[in-house]
Amino acid sequence: MRNQRGQSTLEWVIGAAIILGTLVVGVMAWNNGLVAKIGQMVQRLSQTQ
Repeated sequence: MRNQRGQSTLEWVIGAAIILGTLVVGVMAWNNGLVAKIGQMVQRLSQTQ
């Protein structure tokens, strides 16, 4: 019984780490896209002036 409990905790920790890692990657990709869009907007604004 102790082994099963330890294993399920380990599986939960691994699953949580995978989910958190995926979230971090998604947020970083979203931020990079946002930075690129802001850069394009600044370029357009500076061209019109």
